[in-house]
Amino acid sequence: MLPGDMQQWENDLRAAADKLGPDEVQRRLIEGKYGERKGRIIRAWLAEQDAASDRWQRATDVQIAREANEIARAANVLAARAERRATLANWIAIVAAIIALVSAIAAVVPLSRR
Repeated sequence: MLPGDMQQWENDLRAAADKLGPDEVQRRLIEGKYGERKGRIIRAWLAEQDAASDRWQRATDVQIAREANEIARAANVLAARAERRATLANWIAIVAAIIALVSAIAAVVPLSRR
């Protein structure tokens, strides 16, 4: 084969592998259907597929981590807001308790002085 023909043959083999997908190509490689010459190219193709899959997985993991960070920041903002509201509610309850205590004292004191 001429070098140009060899390149075309390899490209055709890779295109056929693309159509079959990594799982089917792996199965055929294990069964020995590619032989030594095609097997080297197919093993290289499978390694490229694994590398591409790893890159895609890392990119997906990074995207998931970014989204998780966004959600965590939003949750922190909501938690801070809830904490402020809880503090305000506690102060209101304390003021209400003081008013109730003063009212009770005011209601009892005038009666005992009469």
